[in-house]
Amino acid sequence: LEPLMESRLDERLNKPLWPILCAVHLFNSLTPLSMVSILRPALMALKKGDAADATVTKDSSSSKADTKQTEKSESWTSRDQMLSDIFWGLGATITIIGNFSEIVGHEFDGWVYLPKSESSSGWTNFVFCLGLCGGMSGLAAAVTPTNTKKVALAFLPTVLVALVPVTLGWSQSIKPIVFSCQGLASGLGAYAVGSTFGSHWPWLYFVQSFNIVRNASRIQSTGIQALHLMTSCFGFFSYTVPFALSVNKTTKSAPLWAVLLVSAASVYLGGELENYIASTEWGQSTGIY
Repeated sequence: LEPLMESRLDERLNKPLWPILCAVHLFNSLTPLSMVSILRPALMALKKGDAADATVTKDSSSSKADTKQTEKSESWTSRDQMLSDIFWGLGATITIIGNFSEIVGHEFDGWVYLPKSESSSGWTNFVFCLGLCGGMSGLAAAVTPTNTKKVALAFLPTVLVALVPVTLGWSQSIKPIVFSCQGLASGLGAYAVGSTFGSHWPWLYFVQSFNIVRNASRIQSTGIQALHLMTSCFGFFSYTVPFALSVNKTTKSAPLWAVLLVSAASVYLGGELENYIASTEWGQSTGIY
């Protein structure tokens, strides 16, 4: 797929921009693997620790209440681990497929991101949206793999997004429905991880959606394609930092007000960084309007 940008932006820049954007997107496409590498070992350690604590409780007391709690804590078996790994793998795979679909869409567009471009409203965008939902559904299911109701609820947003083109077609007009499903999936994923590890930091992931939506809207309204670099930066940040903070022994217990303060700061600083890029001569030279 020959990038169309070569006849538009690259001639004005006297150097290609699309290889940089492509490389950054390719790197960001694999960040779900980083998220899994952070959360999966922590979940295994947590479950093994619960089982060990429950065994001590069982040995030190013969009460029915303690025995019941022991059986509940020891319920994480090899079967549970297998199901959890399936959901980890499923979620990461769906997200990576969605991310690569976005790259294909950008290639069709010549890496010029506009409201009516393939990567913004075409079928590759549908696969991308489905991938975002599927990734968070897999995450939420992976931490509670044997709870049928929670697994079904986790995948509900993904199923709804998958049904959208079948029932309503795929166009900009139904994007609010898709965004609502993405928000629900992200919220369920953040809640599942937060409640499992006893941390508020997953909500920092949820807040990054404000950065990403603002960034995409700004690219399309201003035409400054250099801002597209920030999209991948926000994506990498959201898949790694919040979850790393959630499982770290030193940071996981941060109070909600601290998490909200950091979240607000990340949105503000992200916007200021976009302002800086847009104000530079290089940034303005990548504008297409």
